[in-house]
Formats: sequence, C-alpha cells, structure tokens
Amino acid sequence: MIYDKYRLVQNLLSPHTTNRLDVGCRDGLLRRSLNAGIAYTGVDLVGGENVSKVCNVEEGLPYEGGSFDAVVALDILEHTENIWNVFGELVRIAKSQVIVVFPNMYHWKHRLSYLAGKEMDKYRLTQEPILDRHRWVTSYQSSRLFCEAMMQKHDLRMKEFVLGGGRRTFLVDLVMSKLSKNLGAWASLFVFEKMKQ
Repeated sequence: MIYDKYRLVQNLLSPHTTNRLDVGCRDGLLRRSLNAGIAYTGVDLVGGENVSKVCNVEEGLPYEGGSFDAVVALDILEHTENIWNVFGELVRIAKSQVIVVFPNMYHWKHRLSYLAGKEMDKYRLTQEPILDRHRWVTSYQSSRLFCEAMMQKHDLRMKEFVLGGGRRTFLVDLVMSKLSKNLGAWASLFVFEKMKQ
C-alpha cells in the first residue's frame, strides 16, 4: 500500500514522457514531484500560480488530440457531472498515458467521521452555491468498475494501485484492506495506456 500519490505518479510515467497535463491542478503539488526535463501544463476552473489555462473540463479541454504524452487527473473526476465525457477528453488529448485518482469515501476514517456527525465540506448541503463539490460518492469498488468500463470502451490497458491515508493510518489501512478494500483504501490510482496502433 502506497500513500504518496505524487511520487507514485512520477514513478509511473513512461520514460519517454516529455510533457504532461495536470487537469484540476489547483495548487500545483504534482508539479513539485516532476523530474527535470518534463514540461508541465496545468488547467483548473480557477486561476493560480500553477494554472496555465483556466477552463472547465466538462466543456472540453482546449488542446488538440494527442497533445500530451501523459494526462493526469488526481481527485477531479468525482467533481464532474458528466464523468464519462470528461474521461473521454482525457483519453483524447493523451498521446500514451492517462493517470487518474479516485478518493474512497467508504474508507473507515470517513465512516467514523459520519458516525460522529461530522460532514465533509464537499458533500455538505450549503446555503450558497459552491463550485468545488463532489458529485459522486466514490468507493474503491465503484471506481474500479468505472475504470474497467472505460478501459474497455477506449481500448486501453490498465494498472491499479491502492493508496493508504498516510503514515498515521498506514497499519490500520493495511489491516482493513485485508478485510475489504472499500474499508482500507484511502484512494485508488489507475494508470491507462493506449494500445499501440
């Protein structure tokens, strides 16, 4: 079980990667883990220091097909209404790899928070509209099934990695994962590779 998704993404990039698109880049944490020589482009709904273009991925990404060797979307797909079309956009602009991460809202720590009456901000009903909310309550199992369907639909190869919550919960996550990945996985990371034509 791994808990540093940024380092894992860097390690999973093809050695031939020269440029990468970070969809939903927000604060650019992923950029810090890049090896030298890989060009970084970030897109997000709102501007910021690491945002190259402000855009709404649901309206399409403003790039030609195959523009980036790797397209990375960490914890972003669950924020989109039409998740199926957004995934198709990621595949369209990727030359060889798409890497996505889904949170597991069925993790034991989230369940304890709900039992204690603590609501998560991105799922809470607010008095004012919020831009950055989750539209899907993803579990390890539902994320895996979604990714398997996308793999088939887009003719991709797929690898899966289970992520733990961090050093503090690592041992509990490991034990819970033996019982059920829906209990023990903090998130799941999927690497898709396009078939050579």
